[in-house]
Amino acid sequence: MTTDQITYATYERKVPSRDATHPNRLFWAPEAEKFISKLSGLRVLEVGCWTGRDSQYFDEFEYVGIDLSERALAVAKQNQPNLRFQKADLYKLPFSDGTFDGVWAAAVYVHVPSVQIVDALKELHRVIKPNGIAWLAMHPGNFEGYVDDADGPRYFTQYSLEGFAQRLSSAGFIVEEKGVVDSQARGAPARYPNFLSYFARKPQL
Repeated sequence: MTTDQITYATYERKVPSRDATHPNRLFWAPEAEKFISKLSGLRVLEVGCWTGRDSQYFDEFEYVGIDLSERALAVAKQNQPNLRFQKADLYKLPFSDGTFDGVWAAAVYVHVPSVQIVDALKELHRVIKPNGIAWLAMHPGNFEGYVDDADGPRYFTQYSLEGFAQRLSSAGFIVEEKGVVDSQARGAPARYPNFLSYFARKPQL
């Protein structure tokens, strides 16, 4: 199997039990509030929506959540029947150029190998409107490879704060804000990682 298939298989096995391991359903509320303030329109794409936990932030938007896991998407549709969810691959997004005003991606691109990350971010850049905003959360560090923990084997790529900012710039984004989110300060258990947080804008034409 490819890296994506191995990681995908792990997540597919964990539906829906893995949601119980997440710290709290409002973990990303500060980032969501800022993200919404930076939007210039209503069309929002969530890449890697899983069971739709973060879709709660976007009830009043023209939201589309995508994921590879059909089982997770089925749960998302039950949880949020008024929102749109569909199966899609982040390497080949099934949307026209400039479709969305904003893209939300919480710890999804952590699974993309470093040799593919700029191309994946360019694909994300493609579907955002000029002056649109993207928010991404990544893992800090310098590790790349498989981690086989209680959840099962998954591929992770870690970055320094500046290192991933450079990847975003290489994909055509302007990084407006970046920082580190202290997970424990938000009530997460000690085993839960910290995150790198990025707000990146697609330039005007």
